Amino acid sequence: AKRLIRMGVAKACLLEPQDEVESGGIPVALVIGGGIAGMTAALNLTRQGFHVHLVEKEAQLGGRLLQINRLCPTDEEAFGLIGPIIQEVEEHGQITLYVSSTVSEVSGYVGNFQITVAADDGEQKFDAGTIIVATGADVLQPVGMYGYGQFPNVLTQLELEDRLKAEPPIVAGAVLINCVGSRIPERPYCSRVCCMTSLKNATQLKKLNPDAHVYVLHRDLLTYGVEFERYYRQAMKAGVRFLRYDLENPPQIVGRGRAENVVVWDALRGRELHLPVDLVVLSTPLVPGPDNATISRLLKVPLGESGFFLEAHIKLRPVEFATDGIYVCGTTRWPADVSESISQAYAASTKAAIPMRMGVVTAEAITAYSEPSFCTGCGTCVVTCPFNAIELQMHGNGRQVASVNVVQCKGCGSCVAACPSKAMQQRGFTDWQVLRMIEACGSWID
Repeated sequence: AKRLIRMGVAKACLLEPQDEVESGGIPVALVIGGGIAGMTAALNLTRQGFHVHLVEKEAQLGGRLLQINRLCPTDEEAFGLIGPIIQEVEEHGQITLYVSSTVSEVSGYVGNFQITVAADDGEQKFDAGTIIVATGADVLQPVGMYGYGQFPNVLTQLELEDRLKAEPPIVAGAVLINCVGSRIPERPYCSRVCCMTSLKNATQLKKLNPDAHVYVLHRDLLTYGVEFERYYRQAMKAGVRFLRYDLENPPQIVGRGRAENVVVWDALRGRELHLPVDLVVLSTPLVPGPDNATISRLLKVPLGESGFFLEAHIKLRPVEFATDGIYVCGTTRWPADVSESISQAYAASTKAAIPMRMGVVTAEAITAYSEPSFCTGCGTCVVTCPFNAIELQMHGNGRQVASVNVVQCKGCGSCVAACPSKAMQQRGFTDWQVLRMIEACGSWID
């Protein structure tokens, strides 16, 4: 205890008053992605009085939901939900819409981002106070798995959704195989939405032909929540049959020119089954979008091990990145169903409105700074900084030195530890203060 007091007093002798730095904020938001999550976030921000720039890489808004036939567990048509939202976004006076466009450059910090959007007809530049990432996810194409690409009647769930919308197939036998390409070493995660999609489409096939033999082959069945569990029981009552298979002994697709039988070892009965089929449907997982790496590099935000965006903390700071002013929602964050994506969009847009509503951004008092006389301009701190808060600028004597943007700096001290010339220092924890504390700790105590 005496040592701690002695160290605190030694440091206090060298302390200097620190003033909080305030910066003005721009009441404009950028939303990247025009799916259900992105459009919901954009509309929620406009209802709070903010202007929104919405950037969508495709020619049409709607995202993956445009390819869905019906929603689970309500069985309502997907376009009945997404259609009015698309119309409202396209006609909204507070939303500037960019379709067939991508974000090509981002600089600045919370409250003052400088954005460049690239399109076929040129570039557009504007400023924004906050950014929401809602770029969605892709669906795995299971080429070479379970006869996909070999047999014409082996489809993915998404392809079946298209057929159900256009010309619903009437089949006498169908097998839907879950966990195709997920929960394996290459993709160890559960995609969460596949089981309910399989249940939904199995039920639809059964409704089209009540006499059809419809099987769902699963390793485990994820029907979380009261509504999904009720939907599962309704599927069983409708006559959909469920069989568990092992990854070590997966189903085999047999046929000439087309899939005719599915051979599967029924782990519950302990015997092999031969299931005649007209249709085989593969439940493939959501996978990270191809633009995730590019957006991660532009915004200086991290990706997780599976390639989805990594928020600051799943419990303490959900839908937020560690970089202030940037938020994430929808399936680009992690596989989620429609209701979860909408909830996340409301959460992200509400959080994004806070710094814009405040009008000013207050920086940390304990931040890093550079001593120009010591700095050699090596750039080690620029590469080390996880918040992109440091850049090299020309000094008065004609050489480059490190400069810290205190609004972006979080005072983590990474640059101080990495600097080889001791030019980077941390307010409140300078080298001299720390050394004085060490001397006080090691001094003789009576």
